[in-house]
Amino acid sequence: MAWTSLATVFSTQNLATVRTAALEGGPHGLTVNAVAPVWMDTALMRGQLDAQAKNHGMSS
Repeated sequence: MAWTSLATVFSTQNLATVRTAALEGGPHGLTVNAVAPVWMDTALMRGQLDAQAKNHGMSS
């Protein structure tokens, strides 16, 4: 649970940084992009997690 909380804190800080940069750079013609370093719960990711669990003898 601690890792989830920690990830939330870092994600929130990164989002605030990206928004600030976009707001400050926008009037000067700059755009800001960000990539979230976390996985999203999608069908593709779920399949990959299931395959990894099976490969390592774990339940998913």
